[in-house]
Amino acid sequence: MTAPARRRLLAPWLLAPLAVVPVVAWLLMEYGPERSFLFAAYLLVYAIAFLAAGVAVAMRRPSASAKEVLVRAATWALLIFVVGFAALLVLSMVYAPGTP
Repeated sequence: MTAPARRRLLAPWLLAPLAVVPVVAWLLMEYGPERSFLFAAYLLVYAIAFLAAGVAVAMRRPSASAKEVLVRAATWALLIFVVGFAALLVLSMVYAPGTP
């Protein structure tokens, strides 16, 4: 697959999670705007990490197929999301107001 063809194939797949975030947030409005916003923020972090990881993998591995790029991008995005969530969880436990 040529580089321009791969780029045309990867662009919609890497941008798809960003397009889904507003739809999911709107669907979750039933549970209240605050919860909807918080859940959408988690999805937004994953979508941005997926996009950044996909672009980085595509640039670092020009001979990789689109499938390889998407799998690596999803893996990196999931890793970034889990580490970020764990860090926020630990920080919320350490700096929670009113804890001894």
